[in-house]
Amino acid sequence: MGLCLSRKLQINKNQSSANKNLEKTFQNTKFYQEKYMKEVFDFEKQSDMKMTNIKTSQSTDAALNNSFLRRKALSKSRIGVSTNRKGAIPILNTKQISYKDSFKQKYHKVIGLLLSHQNLSVVQNNQNQQLAICQQFKKNDEKDQNFIKWLKEKNIEHDNIVGVQEIQVDDQDYYVIYEYWIDSSLKNKTEFQKAILIYQMIESIQYLHENDMRHGALTLNSFKMINNNAFGVLKLIELNKVHDFSEFPIESWTNLSPESLSALGNRSKARDIWALGVIALELLMNEHPFIKNSQDSSIRRITTIINNLNKQKIDQILNNVDKDLKQLISGMICLDPQIRFSINECKTNIWINKQINDYISSLLQPLYNFDQHKNNSKAKIMVRYYLVRHLDLKQFNNLFILFQQIDLNKNGIITVTDIRNYYNSIYLPQQCKDDLINCLYSLPKTIELHIIEFIGLTSILTYPKLKQYYYIHNLEHIKLNSYLNQINISKRVMNLITSDFTQSELEEIITLDQFIQYII
Repeated sequence: MGLCLSRKLQINKNQSSANKNLEKTFQNTKFYQEKYMKEVFDFEKQSDMKMTNIKTSQSTDAALNNSFLRRKALSKSRIGVSTNRKGAIPILNTKQISYKDSFKQKYHKVIGLLLSHQNLSVVQNNQNQQLAICQQFKKNDEKDQNFIKWLKEKNIEHDNIVGVQEIQVDDQDYYVIYEYWIDSSLKNKTEFQKAILIYQMIESIQYLHENDMRHGALTLNSFKMINNNAFGVLKLIELNKVHDFSEFPIESWTNLSPESLSALGNRSKARDIWALGVIALELLMNEHPFIKNSQDSSIRRITTIINNLNKQKIDQILNNVDKDLKQLISGMICLDPQIRFSINECKTNIWINKQINDYISSLLQPLYNFDQHKNNSKAKIMVRYYLVRHLDLKQFNNLFILFQQIDLNKNGIITVTDIRNYYNSIYLPQQCKDDLINCLYSLPKTIELHIIEFIGLTSILTYPKLKQYYYIHNLEHIKLNSYLNQINISKRVMNLITSDFTQSELEEIITLDQFIQYII
């Protein structure tokens, strides 16, 4: 376990020779602090002075209460649909124990849902049955009092930082109630999904830095999902460490920047960026980029590895990485903190922007297509389904997966409520929220869609794709009904088509433009 510096000083007389040598190592690396830290902090101080926030004179208690009301209202109206966005669900048939004092009137502790973080427990609201995370603090502890005061003053509100729902107080303790999160690994995801997680991490740290806050001890476990959706919302959960970290576990040492090894108490923005770069690499590689095995899991060994890093070793780690991603990571784990990326430079990187733009397109395009095709005849919807299945298998598979994600009750039918609930449960970048709301509310109020209808309504066939397929198969010389037979469209679908178009009309569709106009 990692020990805080104050405890190390208190037990210095009892240290082994190995630990004394470690202290010498810290002294030997002090040139990092002398060379870099003063310049880094002076630079950040000048930048922060330009962004000074003017706080209102509103009392901290009133500010906190207003914060809870606003967050609750925003949560309910996020896209105007479900209030269950937080992912909290009733837990049935679990053993329950109650807190001793007034806290038990509203919450009970849930046994069986364990959290990896200490001093945290899962609780359930006795009235609405929703789950939450509880962190307990002592009223007679000065450090805990300072955290509660800081929490009220900062009034933190951000989509990617865990929300404080309320603070319960009894005679002895404070109980901070956070929105519920899932304590599970983030590594079991696709590269695209991980890219969206990294973007959300950047968003949360950007909020801290823009509001004169730091973390200083970021790890992969500092972030948690609020539900199990493939593209669910990611949250930074360690608000107490943002306020002040007095304990420094071994896990946090692995993500320290070189200049921080001899200055644990001095937190900088550059230090957070380094840690974020290491976390991104760990997520993408499914292993820590520097600490490879348990033999390296000691403060002495970790310190040696980090101090021995150089540009060549970092370039070797990034050797097979996409060039735009390499630019992002190498900028984040740059050895010189003065030229290390800022959080804004991370956010404007080409790779991360391409991923987020692709993600926004995947959110909006099916709804745009639906709005365009919603008044089509059933024949055209069926034809589009079969054409996408034959011409664009990637799009077909993506839409098939999307249908499964929306169809939570697995009955093979989705409604407009199901669609809205799905979009309410996933991460929505700020850039697309307004368009998404408009799309969702343009949907017909009463619809029930099976998979074929859903894909037929939400798919799109681009002109180049149709043109390529049309000419490859010499469709300029084939009548449409012959073409439909060629791609094995069933007799039932053919009957639907011919019920909307006379045989003579079908015979006349022989040019590319007529073909495309008919299909789309």
